[in-house]
Amino acid sequence: MTRKKNADAVALYNISVASRLCGLPAYTIRWVEKNRLIAPARTGGNQRLFSDIEIGLLREIAALLEQSVNIQGIRVVLRIRGYRIDDL
Repeated sequence: MTRKKNADAVALYNISVASRLCGLPAYTIRWVEKNRLIAPARTGGNQRLFSDIEIGLLREIAALLEQSVNIQGIRVVLRIRGYRIDDL
């Protein structure tokens, strides 16, 4: 039996997988969310789910944090790069 691929399927990762994929500890990902830089989807049980796009954004944030860029600086850089973080 073959399965049809769903063109609308989106990969979603829980926070532990997202942490491994982007290189940030889970507590830092929660801090990023608290500071309204990302807004992951939630399950019915309130578990965070991160898309590939959010993983990419978290990787960019990780690189900026490694360079000691503060939260306001991260906001500016992300806006310059075209992220619409004000919509969160």
